[in-house]
Amino acid sequence: MKQKYRKFLVQRRLAGMERKQLDKKLSVLDAMHYIASAWDAVTLETIANSFRHCGFNRSGACSTSEAAVPVDDEPEFGSLELPGSFADYVGADDDVAVCSEVSLDDIIETVRPDTAGTSDEEEIDDAAAASASVPT
Repeated sequence: MKQKYRKFLVQRRLAGMERKQLDKKLSVLDAMHYIASAWDAVTLETIANSFRHCGFNRSGACSTSEAAVPVDDEPEFGSLELPGSFADYVGADDDVAVCSEVSLDDIIETVRPDTAGTSDEEEIDDAAAASASVPT
């Protein structure tokens, strides 16, 4: 599917070059259309080969040794003794801070430049004086 998607992108770029209009941006809508077209172009044979490559067989036989373990040897989940209750597990991170609490004044302070010391005109005059006094 990735190959087909990339093929659509290259075709778009080539078509733009032929029209002498080089589009550097791709809209999300165009990308979604290309993905849908790429998915539609995938054949059933490609999907079957992918599953076969991953080890899934049509006969249903597994090739791993884990499947040979009898189910009766595994303990049932209900009989396991777990520390704490489910409510303790779910609420384990209730008191964890995931973000800092910032006041409105702190936000304004970070957005606005520091105006207490100098004005913009003074900074420009200082920069001009510094550049003028540099010997060459």
